[in-house]
Formats: sequence, structure tokens, C-alpha cells
Amino acid sequence: MNDIQTYIGNYTSETTLQDKAFQILDGLDVGDTTRSDYKARIPLFLEYVRDNGFNRDSFLQFKRCLASRKDISVPTKAKYLSVARVFLRELHRQGIAPVDVTVNVKSFQQTKKHKRYGLKQEEIGLLMEKLEAKPPSPENARLRAIIALLVFQGLRQIEIIRLDVEDIELPRKTALIHGKGRDDKEPIDLHPRTVQSLGSYMDYCGIRSGALFVSRSNNSLNHRITTKSLREIVKGFLKELQIENTTHGFRHYFTTKLIEHFSNDLLTVQKFTRHKSVETLQVYNDNISHRENLPKYYQAFNQN
Repeated sequence: MNDIQTYIGNYTSETTLQDKAFQILDGLDVGDTTRSDYKARIPLFLEYVRDNGFNRDSFLQFKRCLASRKDISVPTKAKYLSVARVFLRELHRQGIAPVDVTVNVKSFQQTKKHKRYGLKQEEIGLLMEKLEAKPPSPENARLRAIIALLVFQGLRQIEIIRLDVEDIELPRKTALIHGKGRDDKEPIDLHPRTVQSLGSYMDYCGIRSGALFVSRSNNSLNHRITTKSLREIVKGFLKELQIENTTHGFRHYFTTKLIEHFSNDLLTVQKFTRHKSVETLQVYNDNISHRENLPKYYQAFNQN
């Protein structure tokens, strides 16, 4: 382990261990968003090895350290462990680490059931009602367009912020989406209400080319919004309506709504949601069945 001990031990005020780690991560063939996530999470592992040294069991020990923590969820622990795994495997690939110390160390076991649920139909109804009542403004026009893409298209956050005006074909009711983990764009059909909201937004704000959604803050005026900014916009609106949910809750709503409408035809639903696996949709299907069967379970013991 001498090579990696030197790698971890030789850091100065000019060149920190984190800087070296970032150089490694910058060389990975991943998207900008994934790379940013890696950089945000790798410091926890670096701090661990700085405090505890590095040996063949460091990755396993880091996992045990994560497992003992009560302040972070299992999905979050899994992400930290995954980033450390990617980093260490790259060190091994580059010859800095003589062995891959991540071998035979399992990931955190997680249930496949979704912990969060989508927005309810009544919440969507309230949301759309309040949205239409908002006075005309650039911010409200942008909000209506974003909500339309969440409710009627079920787009992921990264897909929304990546949209360019040139990707939108309003007359044809289509758009090109740069999806999660994809190198190219794929066409989707736009719901008429999405077309209306997007058209109104672009006309009202005079947006003719480039990024579809831009920041209106002084620090980043007219720059493409980030996923963090998108979440803040949506979270602010949900908080205004006292709805406790997340931006991703809209995609849960969208997917569940389609499964119910298409009578559990998961292959058809997959075309609209663009999930890579039907197995993921089966989780939604199971949740729907559970919700429908729950009253029967209660009723079974009503006579006792």
C-alpha cells in the first residue's frame, strides 16, 4: 500500500488531498452533474482516511463507519459508499493503488419500495388552481411552464434544466429530451397543456434561443438554472400551498397516474415515463395494489 499511502499522505497547503481527488474525478467519463455529485461526496471518505490511515480494509471500515451513523439515511450512506468505490477503483486502474480494496465489499442493502410518495390528485388540483390565479410576471410564467413539464410530462429535474428553446417544437407538440445517463436526445410528445404553458412562457419572456429556463437573480441573470435552483423554485411554491413533498414527487404522481389510466399496462407506461426497466414500474404498481387492498385488510378485522 506504499503508493497509495504516499498519495494520501503527501498533501500540502498548495496541493491538498481534495485537489488531487478532484483531478482523478475530472478524468472520469461521466456527466457534469454526476461529477459534481462525486466531488460533493468524496470529502467524507478523504476525511476518514486522513484520520484513520489507509490499508486493505479501509473501504470496509469506511462502510462500517457509515453504517454506525444515525444522522444520515441508508440511501445517502449508499451514495457516499458508491462514490468512494468509484474513486478507489480509479486509483487502482491508474496504478496508484496496487490492489482494488473494494472487492468483496457489498453495497448497502436497500428495499426497492419507494420511501416517498407522489403528490395526491387533490394536491395537484389545488396547485393548478393557485397557479392559474397568480398575476402575470416573468417568474410566474416560468413557474407555470416548469410545473407543466413536471405534472404532464413527468420530466426529471436534470431533463428540465437541460432543455433549450431549439428542443421545443410547439406546432408538432414534441420536444427533445436529454435524459438521465444518455448521450443523445430523445423525442417525447407534449401534452396540449404543456404546449400552452411553454408557448405562453416563451412569448411573455421573449425567449427565442438558448437555455429554455434561465435565472432571474442578479448573481446569475440569464444563465441556465441549476437543479438546485429548480428545486428551490418548486419547493417555494409547494411550501406556499403547505404541501409537504419534493420536486421528484411530481414524477411519482405522473407515473402512478399513467399506470392507473392504462390499467397496469407497464410497457405502454414505460414509453411515456422512459424508465429503463419495467421492474422499476412494478414498484409503483405494487404501491397502487397495496393502497387499493389496504381497506380490505382493515375490513377483515372489523367484525372481531
